[in-house]
Amino acid sequence: MKKIIVIAGLLVTPVFGFSQTIDSVSVTIGNPTSTVYIKGISPQMDLSGITIVALNDLNNTQVINLYFKGCPLNQMVLPYDTTINLSVPFPYALEINTVHDTSSTCAYPTTPFVVDTFHLDASQILGMGELHGKEEGIEIYPNPANSLIDVFAKCVVEIVSIYSMEGKKMSDKIIGKNKFSIDLTDFPQGAYFLVLKTKSKGLITKRITKK
Repeated sequence: MKKIIVIAGLLVTPVFGFSQTIDSVSVTIGNPTSTVYIKGISPQMDLSGITIVALNDLNNTQVINLYFKGCPLNQMVLPYDTTINLSVPFPYALEINTVHDTSSTCAYPTTPFVVDTFHLDASQILGMGELHGKEEGIEIYPNPANSLIDVFAKCVVEIVSIYSMEGKKMSDKIIGKNKFSIDLTDFPQGAYFLVLKTKSKGLITKRITKK
């Protein structure tokens, strides 16, 4: 598992003095469930609901909305942390919003509004390391490569997908064996995520480079 921590978010100008801001976000990528740890939402009000929405865009962006109710002027308490399990195959991008929702105990707001927003692209989540499933026993060489790379695995690889560092899917290929080659001739120079779907070990992601 690869765990990253990103500090500080993009603060949207608070309305009516509300400020449900996030201190930091960390992601632990798993197979098949990732854990999103949101630290230090301040000030705390009633967390009335959480929604997870897939944008179905090229970055496979998952939007997590945390809805809060209450009157912050008289219900402010210490910051708190929350953990969300995300059952989405990597790679994906994340957007996390704190949303002040309408409340029966307050005269305002009349419509919900976003207070704070975090955005993490796939390369931030993966960082400079690699995502492994279980101990996978996969060899890839040469890496970096000019054109062909050879893959040797101890398990059968069903499908291989290649993603850009931003999380955009570049190609899919059905494999069905444990030794095969991948042609990178038509790919621009740069780094990519090679995502191997296996029956016995789940998803395995390796970082490759085209010279």
